Parts: sequence; structure tokens; C-alpha cells
Amino acid sequence: MASYFSQQPAAFPLLAAIAANSYFFYGNLGALTTGVIPYVRNQSSPQEEVKGTNWFIEKGKATFFASSVLSSALFGYTAYLAPTARIQNLVTVAAVSALMIGPYTAVFMLPTNGELAQIEADGTRDEEKALARTKTWRAQHAGRVLLGAVGWVAGIVALEML
Repeated sequence: MASYFSQQPAAFPLLAAIAANSYFFYGNLGALTTGVIPYVRNQSSPQEEVKGTNWFIEKGKATFFASSVLSSALFGYTAYLAPTARIQNLVTVAAVSALMIGPYTAVFMLPTNGELAQIEADGTRDEEKALARTKTWRAQHAGRVLLGAVGWVAGIVALEML
């Protein structure tokens, strides 16, 4: 195994990038499809749905942000070490995809996150608004998960080509 890494210096950072990206992608995909998000959506009241969504936001923001930054940096380093232009292009796509998670969140999701926090603080007086905001957040979150998917697929294809 050591000889493989000495012959392919891009292999170790690429594997580490895929691992970091996998945490973001699969963690959020699982939460979105079978985990906390469907559970929260089926709560008995809009107030509980908002509370559960806010809980997920708070629990995930530090670790998921860190994994996206780490994977982007490692994909970028892999691009620098890539032995071919095709691999370099793939890991550059992966790096940009992972890096875009932060700006996507800031532009599209932070306003919704703020509204959800305010709705919870106010006691969810407007149930229709509460449900509309959690629905908006889920759609935005699905878009963010797609960014993770792009990085993961590009990384796996690059690994196969390495």
C-alpha cells in the first residue's frame, strides 16, 4: 500500500477529500431522506416541525461546514498533484462544488434559517407561514445536498482514473 501512495502522490489527499465530502453528502442525504428531516416533517404541530428543523440546523452547521471546507481544500490540493489534465479537471469540479456549499448556504438558506429561528422564538403564531418556511428550507437543503453529490461523484471518478 505504501508503494501505491509513493507512486500516486495524489491518491492520499483524494481519498481524504472523498471521505470529508462523504460525511457532508451522505450525512445530509440520510437526514433528508430517512432521518431527522422526514421525522420532523411528520410532527404533530407546525411548532414542533420548526423546532426540529432548527435543532438540525444548529447540530449540523459546524460539522457540515467544516467537512465542506476540508474536502474543498483537499480536492484543490489533489488538483495540484494530479498526474493528468482529466483528473485535474474532475477534482477541480469537486473542489468548486464543495466550496460553493458555503456561499449557497449564505445566499439561499441563511435568510430562511433566520426566519425559522424567529418563528420558533415567537411561538409559531402563524402556522401556515411556519409550514411554508420549513418546506422552503427542505427544498433549499436538497439543492445543497446536490452540491455534495457533484463533488462526491467527481471525486470517485477521479479516483478510478488515478
